[in-house]
Parts: sequence; C-alpha cells; structure tokens
Amino acid sequence: MASDFVHLHLHSDYSLLDGACTIKGLVKLCEEFDMPGMAITDHGFMGASIDFYNAMKAAGKNPILGMESYVSPTTRYDKNKLQHRIRGYHLVMLPTSYKGFMNLAKMNSIGFTEGMYYRPRIDKELLATYSEDIICSSACLGGELAQFLMQGDERGAMLALGEYQDILGKENFYIELMDHGMPEEQAVNKALVRMARRFDAPLIATNDAHYLRKEHAKSHEALLCIQTRTTLNDPNRFKFFNDSFYVKTPEEMKELFKEVPDAILNTREICDRVNIEIKYMPDVNHYPVYDIQHTKFDDQGDYLFDICLDGIQERYKFDPRRDKSEFNEFENTVYDRMKFELSVIARMGFNSYFLVVWDFIDYARREGISVGPGRGSGAGSLVAYVMAITDIEPLEYGLLFERFLNPERVSPPDFDIDFCERRRGECIEYVRNKYGRDNVVRIGTYGTLKAKGVVKDIARVLGHPPAVGNEISKLIPEGPKVTLDSAIAESRDLKMRLDTDPQWREIFEYARPLEGLNRNMSMHACGVIIGDQRIDNIAPLCFDSNKELITQFPAGPDEMIGLLKMDFLGLKTLTIIQDTVDNIKHTYGLELNMSDIPLDDVASYELLTEGDTVSVFQLESPGMQGLCRSFGVENLKHVIALLAIYRPGPMQFIPTFIARKKGTEVVEYDHP
Repeated sequence: MASDFVHLHLHSDYSLLDGACTIKGLVKLCEEFDMPGMAITDHGFMGASIDFYNAMKAAGKNPILGMESYVSPTTRYDKNKLQHRIRGYHLVMLPTSYKGFMNLAKMNSIGFTEGMYYRPRIDKELLATYSEDIICSSACLGGELAQFLMQGDERGAMLALGEYQDILGKENFYIELMDHGMPEEQAVNKALVRMARRFDAPLIATNDAHYLRKEHAKSHEALLCIQTRTTLNDPNRFKFFNDSFYVKTPEEMKELFKEVPDAILNTREICDRVNIEIKYMPDVNHYPVYDIQHTKFDDQGDYLFDICLDGIQERYKFDPRRDKSEFNEFENTVYDRMKFELSVIARMGFNSYFLVVWDFIDYARREGISVGPGRGSGAGSLVAYVMAITDIEPLEYGLLFERFLNPERVSPPDFDIDFCERRRGECIEYVRNKYGRDNVVRIGTYGTLKAKGVVKDIARVLGHPPAVGNEISKLIPEGPKVTLDSAIAESRDLKMRLDTDPQWREIFEYARPLEGLNRNMSMHACGVIIGDQRIDNIAPLCFDSNKELITQFPAGPDEMIGLLKMDFLGLKTLTIIQDTVDNIKHTYGLELNMSDIPLDDVASYELLTEGDTVSVFQLESPGMQGLCRSFGVENLKHVIALLAIYRPGPMQFIPTFIARKKGTEVVEYDHP
C-alpha cells in the first residue's frame, strides 16, 4: 500500500552548493519509501523541473514541480536595505497543473528580471496575478508567518495568513510544520497549530531536506564550505543546526508529527491534487514563425520551394522551372531529391525552421560576415545546399538526408553553423531584432563537481594545503566519464595510497556523496534559444554572472519542450581566413571569395602531407599531423577517409589503410 506521507519540501543539487539531493537519488528514495509522488522546491530556481519530471514519470511516480520562492515584504522593486526581511520571506509554491507550472515559471522569471535583490523575489501582487492552479505553504522559519511569530507578533502572523488565504483561497494555502529539533521550531509550531485550527487552515508536515540520507550530513557540511569558501575548522562558517536535514522515511515523519496526523495525511492529499502533463516535441512546437508577408506567397512551403528553385539554378546551373521532360538524368536526380526533402520537411513541420536559418545566414553573407560551409548531419541536405545554408554538395559525397531529418526517428533538426568569431554577435543581434528580444535568449549550462575537482575542493575544506588535492588529482585518470570509483579501479597507485593513508580515505569519504552534483551555472558558449513568443511564457529564465538572460533549463530540455536551439558558433579559423582575404584585397587588389577557392590545389595538399596543419580544423592534433605525414594527402577524399578512420579510435585501422594506399604489405598491428 502506497505511503500516506509525501515529501513536499526538498532541495536538489539545482539549489547550487546548498542542496545535495540528486534527481536519481530522490527518485530512488521515492520508490524505496513507496511514496506515490514527491516535490522538489529549490531556492528561487526551477532548473531541475524537466529532468525531475522525466525521471519520476519513468518510475511511475507523480512529479510535483515546485519551488521555494522569496516574497518581498513590500514590493519586488523595493531594494531598501533598511527594510526588515527585504531579501524576502520564504514561501513554498506547488503547481497542480501545467497551467500552474507555467504560472510559477513566469513568476520565477519576473523574480529575476524585476525583483532581483540578492535573490529573485516576487511580491503578493505578482502572486495574485499568477496564482491559478498553485498551492502554497508557509515554508520554514524563514517564512512570513514564522518570522512574525518569532518576533512575538501573533497579530502580524494572523494578518499575513489572511492575505495568503485571500489571494489563494483557503483550500490552497497550507500552514507548514517542521521539526529538526530546533527550539525555535517547537515554539513556532505550537502557535502555527493554534492559528490553523482557529482560521480553518490545513496543515502539512515537511522536512527541509538538503541531502539524501542522514550519513551524508558531514558531506553536506563540506558542500556549504565550498559555497562559502570556508573550511570545516572555521568556527564562524555557515552550518545547519544538526544532521536531520535529510529525506526522512514516512515512519520517521509520522512519529515526529503523531500529535497532528492530519498534517501527514494532507501531504498525500496535495500529491493527489497534482497532475502536471508536459508535452514534448513533436506534439508541441514553439519554433519561431518566419513572416512571409513581404513575399508574393501565402504559404511557407511555397516560398521555401521557390527559394530552392532559385538555388538549383545558382548551384547546378540549370533551369528547374522548365518542363521536367527536358531534364537529363542528373537534373532529374537533383530535382527529385529536392522534392523528397521538402515533403519530409513539410510533413515534420519544419518549413519555418529552414526559412529562419536561411534568413540569418543570408543576412550574414550580405553583411560580409564569414559563414562556415556546414558541419554535421545537416550537410546531407540538398535543400540546405541550394538555400546556401551549407556549401557542401551532398550528391557528390553520397551524404544522406535521413541522417539529418527522418520521420522514423523524431528529433529536431540541428544545423552546426560557424560564424566569424569577431562578428558572431551581430548575427545574434539580428535574430533578436527580427523575432523580438523577449523571444530570443541564451542557454544556461551547468558545471558539476567532477572527480578531480571535488577531491581538490574537499582537501581544501578539510584544511589540507593545495598540494594534497593536487597530488590526488594527478592520480585520477583524465576523461569526462571518470568517477572516483572508476579511478580507484584503474589506478593501482591511487588504490594503494587510499589503503595506507587515512587522510586520503577521509577526503574520498566526504567527496563521494558530492561527486557529480551541480557546482555552478553559466551561459552556453554558443547556444541560443529562439521561440514563437516570449520565452518566459514557456520556460523559467535567470541571469548568468554577467547579467545576461539565460534559460534555467539546459539545451536538451529546452529542445524537448519545443523551443528552437541554434548554435551560433564563433570560429577563429574563419576570422583568420577572412582577414587573409581582406589583406590580399588591400595589398594586391584581388577579390577572393572563400567559396571559390578550389578543392584540388596541389600545393595545399603538400602542406597537409608535411603535417603543417596548425589551425586546420580537426587536422591540427599531433595524432592527425603524424597521420597526414605517414599517409600522404592528395585530395579531399583522403582527408575525409583519414578523419573517418581516426575518430573512432586513433591508430585502430590506420596501418592497414596506409599499406593499401601505398601498395605495400599489410603489417599486423595490435591496438592498445
């Protein structure tokens, strides 16, 4: 039988360097405790929502996508530091539907853009505007009711309760009880229960969970030291009252609140009221709509077709508008491939997508901003080639459109587009001006406490000199997927040291529960989100360290909920090439177009054969330089082949390939 208690106050690791609960860990405990659902309520932040939703749904549990917000005592615009609690009272907010989730995301975004003062704050006016389908509770000792009671102002607490009940309705505002053994909580709880009974306000019992299990308390203390740049030996460091801020079992919670059983049962009641259904691509599409009012066409597909016809004439030098019976075999192949691709693009709803991409690339070319020839699966599209989105002719190289866009494998198209590093920002600004500044934002991304970094952090927190953390780090293998446990398995020296050195073992004991947690948030290097409306209508936003507006969701979830992600990559190589072309024009008066440079220049391939590949994309590594010298590069197809055989694993197939090319005997080679 499912538990009649549900956790409604939890902080994941998206409460950066404060919450130590992983999404995976929370879902596992939800299953272990046989709870029907669970909430996340990160501090002023909703970045975990999509990952938590997906993980909970996959486990057959009900995800409650909440937040612990900060409510200004006056207005969200007030930044008077003399005002008591100007940084905001805590308030737990739990949406009951997708509409409520969007209302919460809207408030959270406004909290950053209008209410930011140390924290993203809202106010009661904003709460009243966006309160539909949202349940609130009075939160912890930082909540408004508790703060008045701690000051001995019971009348102020009652007035605040009345305000929340007026805004939300009595059935949607719960008085929250917590018991972590703190004396203040004991006194406040008695007053809160009295108020609840007097004013017919429902109660809920919660635990302010910041880590998964009780034994993780000491690691959480270290996490707080990482946040505050202190050590565990610092008597003035920020720390929690005791080790009870973990995800307690339903039995523990029932024992704590046995005198108010309704506070337990009401948590299950809230869970049963929550039904959030998030739709994903292709069921929802928020891609920007390309405006064709300036054209003679009424349909985007017709306009796209017309652009492609012009592009065929430009690229392939034949008139595709003439009678098809006059086409030769190659012209038929080109025309039929274009028609097939356009039919797939239309059927999957991506006409506007192609027009949007074509438009900003066309802008870049008109403005003399260097654009790369195209990379990735997008190079397999003939439509992209004739629209000059890419400069790679797919038929010559046997490139498949289905790798880019395939109705049998529903995924959004993704052009990898390179721009001149120096002028990339102009292209982003053009998109902002065209589709609306509120409809275009940068993407947020998260840095994590990886194996090497977390041991350095913990060594410092435990008071060791930097040399200790550095010594451990050097014994941990390189690689994005390396973990502390895999490092021990791979490194005999590390294992031996851990077996003999208690200080090193202590560092690992503290580090293990923290490994992989989110450490910081920043702006994605090149990702841009473009939507058909204000992005804060669809996803929560926040600021990066430079006050740039970014999505709280990383790129993957942004795409899942139907937003268009475009990578505006700044490539230094393009800038160098453009500067070279400009210098040739200035010095010799010779006009050069990068796309007109021949691909069969003998002198260029001689340079590659000599290994002179510095700044040549994907050919500049020492391994590729050596391969070019060994093989002898004579044409572009040789470059393609070398890249293809090198990338799966350096040197795996190369000796056989070189021998065949040179007509010599194949020598057996053992791959390491």
